[in-house]
Amino acid sequence: MKQIKHFYCLLALFAGLAACSSYGDYRIHNARLFYNDGDLEWAKEQALLSLEEQFDTIARKEALTFLGMIYNDLRQVDSAVYYHQLALEEDPLFASAWTNMAIAYSHNGQLPQADSCYQRAYAIDPKDPILLGSMGALEVKRQRY
Repeated sequence: MKQIKHFYCLLALFAGLAACSSYGDYRIHNARLFYNDGDLEWAKEQALLSLEEQFDTIARKEALTFLGMIYNDLRQVDSAVYYHQLALEEDPLFASAWTNMAIAYSHNGQLPQADSCYQRAYAIDPKDPILLGSMGALEVKRQRY
């Protein structure tokens, strides 16, 4: 059954190639399809391969943060933080990378580091709903609601 599902995903991937302007964009498109299907290992593989390619419509920082999100979901915090940090090297004002790095730290129980990342993201984009929801979830985790 899983092989049939992968076959249909591959068909969708090949169809998506026409919609992508570069191979890096194509790989990230593939990674998102696998991610949305719950296949994190295939999503990770495609996202890693995308970093070897050029991007046209997707910023490299977005690909790096997406890879960090995959590692977040795999609970591989060190790898998640690494890719979020690479995204921040590309753009230190990329609030999404700060937010997702905070999420990785909070998954690992490193709450002071999570707070620091949340503060950086909030300073950049205080109205980001993902940031605000994530900060609220951390407060619930701490039972400060």
